[in-house]
Amino acid sequence: MFVLRFADGQEKRIFGETIVINTGSQSVVPPIPGLAESNRVFTSDALLDLAVLPKHPIIVIIGYIGLEFASIFTNFDDHSTR
Repeated sequence: MFVLRFADGQEKRIFGETIVINTGSQSVVPPIPGLAESNRVFTSDALLDLAVLPKHPIIVIIGYIGLEFASIFTNFDDHSTR
């Protein structure tokens, strides 16, 4: 049994062998002048929309999504820097 305690003070008891809590995530471009307007900076959402993958990506790993993309590019046998 697991007890979840929420910010509003509520509690909920849940049962199971394996429990996965997915809190969600959102792509963010840091507030660095000119970064959001660059054609060389991509969020994870934008990478999924590319028709052609970058030849030599540099992946800044922030959280599990960055790790997933590093793995994806490695499997494509790229020359990415992680």
